[in-house]
Amino acid sequence: KYDVVVTGSCNPSATSRQATVSVGTPTAITTQPSAVTVEESKSFTLKVVATGSTLTYQWQRNGQDVAGATSAEYSVTSASQANEGAYTCVVSGGCGVATTSPVTVTVVPSTSVEDELTRNGVVVLGPMPARDYIAVRIATIEPRAWTAVVRDQRGSMVSEQAMGYLPSGVVDLNLQIGSLAAGVYSIELRGGQTTLRTQIVVTR
Repeated sequence: KYDVVVTGSCNPSATSRQATVSVGTPTAITTQPSAVTVEESKSFTLKVVATGSTLTYQWQRNGQDVAGATSAEYSVTSASQANEGAYTCVVSGGCGVATTSPVTVTVVPSTSVEDELTRNGVVVLGPMPARDYIAVRIATIEPRAWTAVVRDQRGSMVSEQAMGYLPSGVVDLNLQIGSLAAGVYSIELRGGQTTLRTQIVVTR
């Protein structure tokens, strides 16, 4: 708090009222949202992390405000083609406005677990986006030891888990991903000469 004392040739001196000077934190985006590819009728979440004071949020789709989307997370419980588009979040604070980089939400037709398992040999069961774990189902031809490798978007390995000796047939696995940062990752499931690949989205 500041005040000023004014003195002159005559007494008494005069003191101003106190004025308060506050130093605010500039509004800034610290974690950008991640792009999402989601099947129809499945859920997805976009999330932004920002710093600043008295923050407010407004999500936009293709440059237009999304009604009711006024928090740091924007979630849709059942995706449809109407949810596709480029999303940004405008974050306003006491010291400025910051807008996230656009991210794309892509909604693809839903496929049955059986169809995808037959086509790819692996299918993600959920949840998607994932936080602490992701469940996957694989189809194996013969019993063997399997390993799960998780890679980031640059192709660098960020996690490796031994899944043990698995029987032939359809097997469900839970992969622990609690240590991963938010983003899109590829999963490689390796058993002998066989490598199965799929993709997941992690949110925080």
